[in-house]
Amino acid sequence: MRSLCSKDTYDLIDKCDREAPEVASWSHDGLHFIIKDKGAFENDFLTRKYATFIRQVNKYGFRKINVKLEELGRIVLKGEEHFKHNNFRRGQRDLCKNVKRSHNKPAEQIDYKQENERLVAEITRLTNENKHLTVENNRLTDKVKFLSEQINAGAESSSTFAPGICPLDDFALDSRP
Repeated sequence: MRSLCSKDTYDLIDKCDREAPEVASWSHDGLHFIIKDKGAFENDFLTRKYATFIRQVNKYGFRKINVKLEELGRIVLKGEEHFKHNNFRRGQRDLCKNVKRSHNKPAEQIDYKQENERLVAEITRLTNENKHLTVENNRLTDKVKFLSEQINAGAESSSTFAPGICPLDDFALDSRP
């Protein structure tokens, strides 16, 4: 294999999809490819070992997306491996020129870093919101306590209230002396 995403690799997946879709194929939406039978793929279509193919896939920024698909509720059959790269799509062979060997972190690590940053920001936001809600809760608890004390104090000074008179003057509709 000269280079993973030489157009030869694209053609290999395309050929499997047409001639042996039980071995390897494009996904229904064409946004990723699926290796369904590793042994047959290695024996019948690869010139090297399957493990070498996988190392190449990883070096060129492809991501194994089995877990992500399952999280989305899609069925992934046992033994299948789903791989995705934004520049490797059915019917868009010309995109292969954009697939370059990654000398930096694999695309999946970059995704994890971005997701981690998003989650840290969300945790910070929720922590701040929690602090504000705690302050508001304490303020309202103090207010309820104060109002309860006012009610109890009014009840002690008069065991019964005249109709229309409220011991909580702040809440009375009419102010009486």
